[in-house]
Amino acid sequence: MMKATTHVRAGEVIFTLLLLAVSAFLLFEAYGIAALSSWSSPGAMPLFSTGIMVVTGIYLVFNGAQRGEGREASVSLAHHLGAAVAHLFRPVVLSYCVLLVLYLLALSYIGFFYSSAVFLFVSFMVLWQQGVVKAAGITVISLGAVYVIFQYLFSVVLP
Repeated sequence: MMKATTHVRAGEVIFTLLLLAVSAFLLFEAYGIAALSSWSSPGAMPLFSTGIMVVTGIYLVFNGAQRGEGREASVSLAHHLGAAVAHLFRPVVLSYCVLLVLYLLALSYIGFFYSSAVFLFVSFMVLWQQGVVKAAGITVISLGAVYVIFQYLFSVVLP
């Protein structure tokens, strides 16, 4: 069971408001999908899922506001943004973003399996830190599962 957080974390208010704004935009776009005549029409599922996103976003905004009531009112937006950037863009996050970009570049040069193997192995080594044998084992199992699922279940040829 998760422990309830009693304070508003860095960037939480801004992220929640951004999440609500994007959800509202997606709800508007989903409403524009034609043929909302029945529950099984093409626009029903997007409208339902984005509606859930908006309701959840509203709940999160009010929940965050209630948890932040005791905070000092003089804390500026710039302070919130600075705290959020410092919290979200730690060195491990930035290095992983670089690793993702390198993985995307490697896909076109050495193919899916080799680039994915290197990416997964390095990711497990950096983030999981359980040793070379475990990282290699999980990498092999993961790539094997992806290969079997896509090759035999979906009949998709991987690059």
